[in-house]
Amino acid sequence: MFFYLTKVVTRIVSLWKIFEQHSRRRRLAHIPTTNMCSSVECFESRLMLSGTTLIGTAGDDVFEISFTDDMLNVTLNGNSSQISLDGISEINLDGGTGNDTLQFTGKSLDEVYTFWSGQMLYEIDGLTFESLNVEEIEVDGGTGTDLAKFYDSEGDDDTTISATSITMTGSGYSNTANNISKTYSYGSWGVDTATFSDSLADEYYVAKYNESFMSSDSYRHYAVNFDVTVATSSAGGNDRSWFYDSPGDDELTMTSTQTVLTGPGFSHTANGFYRVDVNGINGGTDSATLQDTVDDDRGTASLDFAILSGTGFYNRVNSFDSVILNATNGGTDRLELNGTDADETFTTTGLEAILTGSGITVTGNSFDTVLAKTGFGVGNDVAIFNDTAQNDLFKGYADYAYMSSTTYINYAYGFDSVTATSSNGGTDKAVLADSTDDDTLAMAPTSVTLSGTGFSNTADGFSRVDAYSTQGGTDTATFTDSAGDDKSRAASNYAYMYTSSYLNFARQFEEVEYMAENGGLDSLYLFDSSGDDTFTASPTAASMGGAGFSVTGSGFDRYIAYGNNGGDDTANLTDSAGNDTFSAHPTKAILTTTSVTIYAFDFDTVNAYSNTGGTDRAYLYDSAGDDTFTATTTTGSMTGTGFSNNAHNFDRVDGIASNGGSNDIANLYDSSGDDTIYLKPDYSAMLASSFSSYAYSFDRVNSYTPNGGTDRARFYDSAGSDVMTTRQTEASMTGTGFANYAYGNEIFLAYSDAGGTDTVHLYDTTGDDVYEGQQTTASMLSTGVSSYAYDYENVYAYASTVGGNDTATLYSMNSSDEYTAASDSAEVDNSGLGLLSRVEGFENIALYADEDGTLDMVDTAGNDAFIFRPDYLAVSNATSQTQIWGASNVRAYSNTGGSDSLTIYDSVGIDSIDFRNDRVDVFYGLLFFDTLRIDGANLTDVYLIGGNGGINTYQLLQSRDYDIHNQGGWLFSLI
Repeated sequence: MFFYLTKVVTRIVSLWKIFEQHSRRRRLAHIPTTNMCSSVECFESRLMLSGTTLIGTAGDDVFEISFTDDMLNVTLNGNSSQISLDGISEINLDGGTGNDTLQFTGKSLDEVYTFWSGQMLYEIDGLTFESLNVEEIEVDGGTGTDLAKFYDSEGDDDTTISATSITMTGSGYSNTANNISKTYSYGSWGVDTATFSDSLADEYYVAKYNESFMSSDSYRHYAVNFDVTVATSSAGGNDRSWFYDSPGDDELTMTSTQTVLTGPGFSHTANGFYRVDVNGINGGTDSATLQDTVDDDRGTASLDFAILSGTGFYNRVNSFDSVILNATNGGTDRLELNGTDADETFTTTGLEAILTGSGITVTGNSFDTVLAKTGFGVGNDVAIFNDTAQNDLFKGYADYAYMSSTTYINYAYGFDSVTATSSNGGTDKAVLADSTDDDTLAMAPTSVTLSGTGFSNTADGFSRVDAYSTQGGTDTATFTDSAGDDKSRAASNYAYMYTSSYLNFARQFEEVEYMAENGGLDSLYLFDSSGDDTFTASPTAASMGGAGFSVTGSGFDRYIAYGNNGGDDTANLTDSAGNDTFSAHPTKAILTTTSVTIYAFDFDTVNAYSNTGGTDRAYLYDSAGDDTFTATTTTGSMTGTGFSNNAHNFDRVDGIASNGGSNDIANLYDSSGDDTIYLKPDYSAMLASSFSSYAYSFDRVNSYTPNGGTDRARFYDSAGSDVMTTRQTEASMTGTGFANYAYGNEIFLAYSDAGGTDTVHLYDTTGDDVYEGQQTTASMLSTGVSSYAYDYENVYAYASTVGGNDTATLYSMNSSDEYTAASDSAEVDNSGLGLLSRVEGFENIALYADEDGTLDMVDTAGNDAFIFRPDYLAVSNATSQTQIWGASNVRAYSNTGGSDSLTIYDSVGIDSIDFRNDRVDVFYGLLFFDTLRIDGANLTDVYLIGGNGGINTYQLLQSRDYDIHNQGGWLFSLI
């Protein structure tokens, strides 16, 4: 609108000029003339007061006007004359009809020329020269500092402007000014065009919406209110151009050789200028397009300006609302976008880069490299990178970021927030790097953000993202899973999460957190460092930590941890509220719950805790070496070379030695209540009301009961020949491949029913012990401890070794028994049954024999006393005695040592005794139902005691070394 108002004003001025022109013509028409010529050769000059009028012919005239000092040189159609200017202030020339030409040469002074259609006005030092009705006017200004003004006609006019010549042409006229240093051309009517041409000098061209001019050190030519202006720089020199917009909406197009600015009612073009500056400062919504060359070009832009330059050109745009820089013609082109104090957004998609802010848009197309920098201003700036269909790479750092492929690379420096998106195809990868401060990384399957003080870099939709924490600070990384089956791996210096569709990788972060909360079957793998690390896991969360790093995870279905990189590593596993199972091997431990499975591989120490609820079991396995399993009421542990696996507060703990080693040991401890330990060749079990512990296939099992209660130990034999031993505070069973021990139990029970020839040794205590031996059962009872043996082939009971007044009772097995008795020992041997029962060292021994069995009574090295009675037999010494009931076939021996005695009691029947030198035979009953005999050289005294009735006789058959003491009731017989 302003442009049109300007043209209206200009037209009003032009109308005033036309009005003056017509006034002059009217004056000329009223001037009386004389001697008017009728031919072109005739010319008349008419002096009127202080003016002169020159009138042409009716034909085509050629006027030539010049000055010589104070004379006016006039030539008309080849006829010359001079007119003195003395006293002349005004000269008028009227070409009349025809197609007339005026060639005017001014003085070498400062002159002013004004041109209209068919009219010229010349002004200098009080002299005016005006021509009318001349179709072609050409002026030579000479050497002065002249000024020329050109006014257009009502039609479409063209103006051609060079350094030394200006020509305005239109319908029926042509006005030319040569060698004039300053000119103004006005385009007020019609569609007018001005064309500027340069010279060899350095020139500049300025184009405003309503005015243009070209100038150098020697001239300046203006074109005012022209619809079209074209300036060309082709003659030489370093020429520059400046463009200014209108108050309306303007469009600018710039190439290396041409700049075109168009707007309401105007169009400005600059051709061939090495530098062009365009300013959009007058309002409107202005847009600009800058085009590159086939060579290597460089663009620089901000919201305030844009520059595109290359070999031989420099184009700049200032203050445009929309700028497009195109690099589509080839070469290796580079674009730099600079920030301002406004809030700006930088958006790139492959070869397209857009900077927006404060309603302004700057676009770069097809640049090989784009750099966006916000270090030149403040504000909250955002950078957005979009991928292409190629394989794109995005890298984000604390101070800059870029995206690239084989065809482009785009940079963003100093932005507050950077987002890169991969959605257009290709195998894209993103890399994010930390700052020197404390940074935070958030990694989700479709979006990853690394942020810190003054920056935030986000990668959306990338199939792989790598994040690095190498610059310092304490950095934290958080991973979030997808709805699918995600796998996660983390160590002291890296962590990642992936599925078949994405991979998020974090390196060197001090703190890492995983969250599996979106579904799927998710797994977390944790790896140790070379130092001492701790793995902690429960059904809801897990963590691995050590010097300088910490990794945590929650919501996973499986947690898998490795401690194989060195250091003394510990794993702590906690159960769920349900029924859980813990299995531990030397290099692997597994905690299985109803919903989660936890693995720990190659840890030096593994602790599993059953504190949450449910009925939980633990299985602890040995190594190929010698290992130790220890189980208490609260803890079961398996230890060996390089490992220690522990189960705490489990309802049942099983120790399993199945992998080798020659000396695997199990130690089982009781509770404070009444416990039972089962000791078998292949396994042992400690059972209590609140827990149970089992030991399988150990070379040795030790059970301990130091915690109170009445505890039982049950020993079971193998199919081979085993040995059972009980003592006051301990018991053991050993056999091929096993050795089971029980310490401190109140009750020991040993069972021999699996096969083999088994032996039991029962030892007394320091108190008074009672032993009882039968065919299938043997027991040793004392205060606080009881031992039982069942179905043993060989039973040995030992007393008086540690004190107390001990008693033993032996019972017959069947009629095939063979009995042996001494004052401190007794034995029942049944070879048919393969059974042997023997007692030694007891103060009191009672032997109940079968009457069909045989009995050998033997002395000891001391002084023994034998007693023969019809109902029982006895042998004793100073500290112990053995009594035998039911024996009928008895042979006694007194040949071991000491001074032995024999006391014989009669029966109620007929009894007899034969005394020989080396033996004594005793016969009870008329038919000798019972026969007793004693042999041996150690017999010194024989005592005969009667009184039970019947007839009792004895006879002396040989001389003797012992004495006979008849204390009554016995008769000497000669036969």
